Amino acid sequence: ALERHGDIWDEAVAAGLSRHASRIPIVLDPVMVATSGDRLISDEAVDAMRRHLLPLADLVTPNLPEAATLIESPVAQSENEAVVQGRKLLAMGARAVLIKGGHAEGTESVDHLMSTDGTLRRFASARLDTRNTHGTGCTLSSAVAAGLARGLSLTEAVTQAKRYVTAAIAASNSVTVGRGHGPVHHFHALWH
Repeated sequence: ALERHGDIWDEAVAAGLSRHASRIPIVLDPVMVATSGDRLISDEAVDAMRRHLLPLADLVTPNLPEAATLIESPVAQSENEAVVQGRKLLAMGARAVLIKGGHAEGTESVDHLMSTDGTLRRFASARLDTRNTHGTGCTLSSAVAAGLARGLSLTEAVTQAKRYVTAAIAASNSVTVGRGHGPVHHFHALWH
């Protein structure tokens, strides 16, 4: 595992990505805030992410606490606030933003996709009763990246990724690994 060291790490990643940015879509999942609410990276690393990585991203996929951290604002308490925060991230250089709403309250988990081309799309799914939600954000971002790599449009890649993650969460109770919050069931379609 790579350990972040403020600007140095982000600058190295940005330099590497810059060489390929015109040929491959770049999906940035800013894993910065744990489900517990604990910050996972330093203020210097957050600043470096803002300056070096956000402008390279074709899509950035923060959850609500991560979006708030990136724009130095309180966590969005409504869907409208989440959209406003997403637009602020667009203004910081990302070409598209998918604000992941799994940390919000309510019977639905609502994500918002917006882009510099004017796209604004709401993705809602029923909130499922499970403790096995570890890795949902990373899984969603990876599934979107896989869809983009297959040539899907951004909206279709997000649609398919949301469908996949929702099914993986729904099947997660059949996975008994460790203690506490377990993982989603990534292989739900293969293991019956």
